[in-house]
Amino acid sequence: MEYYVIIGGERRGPFRREELAGMALDGSTLVWRSGMQEWEPISKVPELEGLYRSESPADMPGNLYYAMIGERRIGPASIVSLIEAGATAQTDVWCEGMPQWQPAGMVPEFSEALRRHSERAYSSYRQQGNAYYSPQQPPYAPAVPHTNWMGWAIAGTVLGFFCSCIGGIFGIIGIVQANKANTAYAMGNQAMGDSANSTARIMTIISLVLAGAGLIGNILLGVSGLLGALGSALV
Repeated sequence: MEYYVIIGGERRGPFRREELAGMALDGSTLVWRSGMQEWEPISKVPELEGLYRSESPADMPGNLYYAMIGERRIGPASIVSLIEAGATAQTDVWCEGMPQWQPAGMVPEFSEALRRHSERAYSSYRQQGNAYYSPQQPPYAPAVPHTNWMGWAIAGTVLGFFCSCIGGIFGIIGIVQANKANTAYAMGNQAMGDSANSTARIMTIISLVLAGAGLIGNILLGVSGLLGALGSALV
C-alpha cells in the first residue's frame, strides 16, 4: 500500500508505510491512499498507528510568545492563539530566551504550527466540497503527459466526410474519445485516460485510412472519367 502526504502545503509521495515511519510526522499530517474518499489526519488512519508523534512542540505548554500583529504587540500568548489572531510567517515574534525578535517563519516551532494550521484549513476546505477532487485519485494530481489525438481526430473527421462518409463517423468517435482522454489526464486519472486515448488513436487511424482510401478512389474515378471523355472525343 502506498500513501500520499501533505507536507508544507505540498502533496508528496507516494510512500510505503516503512518510509512514513522515518519522516517524523505528527498526528495532524494529512494522508491519502487509494480507497480513501478524502484526505485524513494520519492519526485517523488505523493502519498508520505509531508512525507519527503523539504531540508536536507547538502544542506543548509554556511556549508563550509576543507578536507584532497590525502594528500592535500582542502577548504573551500561545502560538495557536497568535495564529488565530492573524500571525503569519512574516510576523515578528519573540519569547523568553530568544536574543531578538524574528519572523515567525524562522522560529522552528512557530513555523511548524503555521504549517499545521494551513493543513487544517486545507482539510476544512476539502470537506466543504472541492469540485476538483476525485475520490479515486490523489487531490491536485498533476496532469499526465500523453499523446493528444484531438487534432488528428478532427482532421480525420473533415477528410473522412470529404472523401468517405464512413471515415467521418470514425473521426467523430475519435474526437469524443480524445476529449474524454484529455479530461481524464488533466484530473490525474491515468487509467481512464489511457483507455480513452487508446480508443481515440484507433478510431482516428481508421478514419484517416478510410479518408485516404476514399481520396484515392475519387482520384481514380476522376482519371477514369477524364480518360473516357478523351476517348469519346477522339472517336
